[in-house]
Amino acid sequence: MSSSASDLMYALQEVPGKGSGLVATRKIPIGTRILSEEPIIRVPEAALDNKTLQTSIRMQVDALTPDQRRAFLSMHNIHADDAASRYLQIIRANALPFGDDVREAGIFLDACRINHACDNNAQKSWNENIKRHTVHALRDIEKGKEITIYYLGVHNNREARQEALRRKFAFTCSCGLCSLPQNQSQESDRRLDKIFKLDGLIGRDGLMGILSSPLRILRYVD
Repeated sequence: MSSSASDLMYALQEVPGKGSGLVATRKIPIGTRILSEEPIIRVPEAALDNKTLQTSIRMQVDALTPDQRRAFLSMHNIHADDAASRYLQIIRANALPFGDDVREAGIFLDACRINHACDNNAQKSWNENIKRHTVHALRDIEKGKEITIYYLGVHNNREARQEALRRKFAFTCSCGLCSLPQNQSQESDRRLDKIFKLDGLIGRDGLMGILSSPLRILRYVD
């Protein structure tokens, strides 16, 4: 952890229906850096052969302090509890990617405890300049509210999100966005589908395409 316990603005608590999660212990204003954390274990995102990867992980786990090791082993494991690959399975279930420019993922004792919500109130990011994983508040988070991040790469419609979360993380999301009444959920999906399409069109043309034909790009919004 990067701060003493007295400096933290969150605590690890039981969250109904989710197990453990991080809960705000005081009001956290929008834009606040909630945490800044170094990884205790690093693994490459590119697949190594299983034996080499497990050897690397075992050496890193063996180097942890007793408290770090207990915290690591207490993390959620959605995969089969095979004793020979227990470490690897915990990492697969909990590791956070560093980002597109750093093809690694890591275990962070606090950040990896943050649960998912499609209407997340915080944003995770790897800061290469300080070599730390950071989490910032996207909006004001009141005392007693759970801190949440978004696990997926893009904000798809409800059906696509639910399918991806079940496949990758073995749970069904029941956040505020996923629990909307059907008519509101359908309207939300239509907006998200338009955003996704617009993002793809803009991304396809790149910055020069936007600058060369801004009116054409703006028509996509209509």
